[in-house]
Amino acid sequence: MNEEEKIRREVDETLHSLDDWTPAEADDFFYARLEHRMTDEGLFESEAGSWFVFAAAAVILLVLANIFTLQQFQQVFTTSDESQETDVAALAEDYQVDMPVIYELNAQE
Repeated sequence: MNEEEKIRREVDETLHSLDDWTPAEADDFFYARLEHRMTDEGLFESEAGSWFVFAAAAVILLVLANIFTLQQFQQVFTTSDESQETDVAALAEDYQVDMPVIYELNAQE
């Protein structure tokens, strides 16, 4: 019990030390002076300007992603079936894929 009483006493002392604590207070117009100083040094931007830059960058990235996607789809749709078959045949020959597919086995029966 002696150890528990010691711990409780230390906790009570710690909590009571916070009773006299007061929050920090700033002078009048402190935020206005700080904002002015940060603007002069170039550290502070207005929120409207930063949102505009972010929105413009997002739109540009979206447009570029759409252009890339359209180009990829055009390449896929412009290739003929014959060229796709030759590509698949060349790939199968390179990797020696000679195993019959289940569909081919069913077609032969």
